[in-house]
Amino acid sequence: MNARRFLATLVGLLMSTGCNSSQLDGQRAEHPIQIDGDPIEWAGMITEVEDADYDFGYANDDDYLYLCIIVDGDQLRRQALAGGVYFWFDPAGGEERVVGLRYPIGLGSPAGAGSSAPEDREAMRLQYESAAANSLQRVALTNASGTEELRLSDLDGVDVNGMLTSRSLVLEMRIPLREFEGANLALGMHAGAAQVGVQIYVPRLEAPPRPSGQSRGSAAAGGKGGGGGGRGGGGRGGGGGGRGGGPPAGASGADEIQVHIAIPLVFSSSPGSSTQL
Repeated sequence: MNARRFLATLVGLLMSTGCNSSQLDGQRAEHPIQIDGDPIEWAGMITEVEDADYDFGYANDDDYLYLCIIVDGDQLRRQALAGGVYFWFDPAGGEERVVGLRYPIGLGSPAGAGSSAPEDREAMRLQYESAAANSLQRVALTNASGTEELRLSDLDGVDVNGMLTSRSLVLEMRIPLREFEGANLALGMHAGAAQVGVQIYVPRLEAPPRPSGQSRGSAAAGGKGGGGGGRGGGGRGGGGGGRGGGPPAGASGADEIQVHIAIPLVFSSSPGSSTQL
């Protein structure tokens, strides 16, 4: 599924639930959500996007915005690991890129990913999976001062974490709504704010160069089938690479993905009452 179809699918989902592309129902986190890459605490708060390999969850309490992204398609997972996933936030609820983060930071397409030799592909798979796991230990944060890459252990206030398995990539984050001393990143929400704009961007995945002498149609596909079909975000085919976390391969790249979501904020000043920030 290309970027335009993916966005149309998401907008269609929102409209089918009585919303439009800029309106969702707010979800309040009744207790702090543990940012550990395990989506178990998100039961009942995950929005499943029909015909796509991408689900998301969101919630807020009086101090933080929480996001959970679950990628369960082989091609889209490799695309996210290779190019990284960009999250941009607009505290006014629009589409301005005011502050943002990139997580994972991205690995690029490894040299030799198009090799058809089984021993080469197995070595590349192991190397790529190790690098992918390491990439989940760092995050790039962008604010008015510029962009800074940090280890997760050095974060203050903002918190991100991820979990990579052979079946899925889970990304969790907690972003402070208000700035405070020492915070690496905060939304800087103003009094009366009712929603926050979130943009999610996954860069286009370029096809790796074919080995010398290999024809266009003979590139190793691996994964869950050739071609570009399958479910959403580039599909489950067209770019295999053997088992779940392996390097991208195949004859064609995957389109970029851009999604904009306006998330309403729900606050509680006392039990049973809701108010704006």
